[in-house]
Amino acid sequence: MLDGSALSSEEENKMTKLQFLNVFLTERLMLAAQEIYKSVEDTILEYQEEIAVRERENDHLRRRLRDAGMETWPGAAGGSGSSAGSHAEPRPNARCGGDLTSRPGESGPPASPRTGAAAAEARLGATFVR
Repeated sequence: MLDGSALSSEEENKMTKLQFLNVFLTERLMLAAQEIYKSVEDTILEYQEEIAVRERENDHLRRRLRDAGMETWPGAAGGSGSSAGSHAEPRPNARCGGDLTSRPGESGPPASPRTGAAAAEARLGATFVR
């Protein structure tokens, strides 16, 4: 028959194995969590860099539109328009020839500022006098 000290030694051995398993799993989970965190952090940094590049591109394009005599979109982020929500009409400029306002068949503002800017640039390219 087993005495009380043999049972406690066996229980201690099981407990020690469980403790080692617990420590091992905790360490592995912590390492995995750190790797995931680092990966997410790197992805966020990449997105922030991409946003900064796009903001610089947008600023450059806004300057080109202003230089060409066009208004920027007032509702756009970082735009320098005067009233939010309204469609900015192009201003005539001494360097530009022809009519830069909407053509027959065009009605209202374009579907998005990007489409409007691309359309305005296309019209400018066709009527711009150097």
